[in-house]
Amino acid sequence: MKCPKCSSEMEPVNYGREYTVDRCNSCHGLWFPEDSYKHLKEEWMSHFMDSGNPKVGKHYNKMKQIASPVTGKLMKVVEDKKQPHIEYEVDVDGHGAFFDAGEYTDFVEDTISDFFKSFFAKAKKLAG
Repeated sequence: MKCPKCSSEMEPVNYGREYTVDRCNSCHGLWFPEDSYKHLKEEWMSHFMDSGNPKVGKHYNKMKQIASPVTGKLMKVVEDKKQPHIEYEVDVDGHGAFFDAGEYTDFVEDTISDFFKSFFAKAKKLAG
């Protein structure tokens, strides 16, 4: 599978026996099949699959018009409801979701700094 952001090869990464996620060999973005990212969020230490540099992830997160590696259709940008500063891409037909490097770790961990990031993200949208 090719990475939807940088077109590099992706390799499978296993979490236990139930889940396989694809990680880009270059930008280290993560492709989660179907809605496995929602289930894995509740699993202990699942964020360790997200081994990429968050600075690289922020760079690639600016790309909004990306095609699904499964269907080739443009993916939809989704804002996390609890942490609106997190924007990831989902396949419009439900085949999966893509998180940039560092983004899934942020998605899994809900900290006090996330509260402030969310507050400022909401304020920015209201002002903009």
